Amino acid sequence: MTAGSLQALTPTLLIAGERDQQLPPETDVRPMLEHLRPPSGYREMASAQHYSFLLLCRPGASERLARTDEQILCQEAAGRTREQIHAEALELIATFLLDRGVLARRPWTASPPCLDPSMASATSPLPSAGRARS
Repeated sequence: MTAGSLQALTPTLLIAGERDQQLPPETDVRPMLEHLRPPSGYREMASAQHYSFLLLCRPGASERLARTDEQILCQEAAGRTREQIHAEALELIATFLLDRGVLARRPWTASPPCLDPSMASATSPLPSAGRARS
């Protein structure tokens, strides 16, 4: 990305993993902040790695990936699960959009729309991720 391409973005929320080894925040993410238009935001998620934002791994996937030296795709740093990281990322995104008027808060709930338990459905992974935090 160039300074010009970053300045052309609408206000953006950058979310980095504190333990990202492929794109370390201090060298690959934070330098972009000076080029983003306000009211952009930046959050660094504790214990999150580069692959923490991928889908949840199926049972046995880590063991199968170990045979190819790619088990890192399913491993998280000690202390946090991928589900917890996803729930936090979802909350950060929803709050960023709510604060900028992109999402509307439901008048009968204090939760962002995607975290509102009343919106849970069997086909939508977003509300269930929000429920996991409560």
